[in-house]
Amino acid sequence: MKKKKLTTSTLLLLLIGLLTLISNVTTDSANPTVNNSNYNSQENIQDLKADYYVYTNGNEACAANTSSSELEIKSENASEVINHVFSSAKEGSIVIIKAGTYNISDTLVILKPLHVYAYGAILKVNSNSTQVAVQIGSENSQILGCHSFKGAKILNTAENKKGVGILLYNSHFGTLGDVEIWFFEAAVHSKGSWDYTIRNCIFRINKVGVKLDEDDEGVNKSNHFRIISGYIGCDIGVHITSNCQNVIIENVNICDSSNLGAGIWIETAEHTIISQCYFENNPNFDIKIEGKQKPATATQIENCFFYVRKTAIRLENSIYTTVEGCMAVNDNGNNPAFFIDMTENAISLICTHNFILNLKVNCFSV
Repeated sequence: MKKKKLTTSTLLLLLIGLLTLISNVTTDSANPTVNNSNYNSQENIQDLKADYYVYTNGNEACAANTSSSELEIKSENASEVINHVFSSAKEGSIVIIKAGTYNISDTLVILKPLHVYAYGAILKVNSNSTQVAVQIGSENSQILGCHSFKGAKILNTAENKKGVGILLYNSHFGTLGDVEIWFFEAAVHSKGSWDYTIRNCIFRINKVGVKLDEDDEGVNKSNHFRIISGYIGCDIGVHITSNCQNVIIENVNICDSSNLGAGIWIETAEHTIISQCYFENNPNFDIKIEGKQKPATATQIENCFFYVRKTAIRLENSIYTTVEGCMAVNDNGNNPAFFIDMTENAISLICTHNFILNLKVNCFSV
């Protein structure tokens, strides 16, 4: 009998040890050394094995090349230092801009596939003198390899909202992640870029959060964009123009647009998916599907939540719109508000499995 108890106890101890080991392995695999959500940790930044480091030293910005372990350039002009690194780095290089405040007097230009991590870095720019804070790609230098820009906070110090925080010009297969942009005409303006992901960003008090557009020649459009997670609180949250195709907006908080704006404004587009987004405090429209030059085609709005001030979804000139699985609540007191306000130019609407509270549905109005 004693032998049986000893064996059972031993097995129990072995089982506890095995479960502890499995738990540690699971934790390690779920939290690898390179953790994109926490580059404020100096240890994690170093584990990236960067090719270049940019950092501040008093009034100067400095850049070091890790292959030579030597200071490569230093200057009171932070733009000069950072652009030197972007120009000198080889394709695929990792550049870390360390935490600190950098006054940007000239546009920071990236013309090759790089991976830039700027967690904790604040880039200050005056749009009256510098119209674009960061430009990725150009008319003559398309970027066709995987690249990323993550972690920076970009502030416009000019009193009027002008300029662009990040301009994506014919750059493809890229990621913007964990970026904050404040007080610009457009936080992010894409001109002809495609296959791009904007993930977990905060765009606040800009006239437009994300504008998807064609390039200046009208050749390339901003197709295959994914805007995932994060918060957009701008006069117009997301503005899709130029018949851009295959745009996905997923799990984004879209709030605080202006009286004449919209949370999402689809001017012209094809195959747009808006999924699991949260809309609040948009006094005009949460989603406006205009179809300005031609009908907006195949828009799918699914599993979204609306606190409606005036109109959740405005359909003006659209074909094949689906609204499914959404919840919408009147957030305008006893004043009337609409879940869907639809004109006679909007056709082929499928509206199913939605829950609406104290809202009207206007299917044909001029």
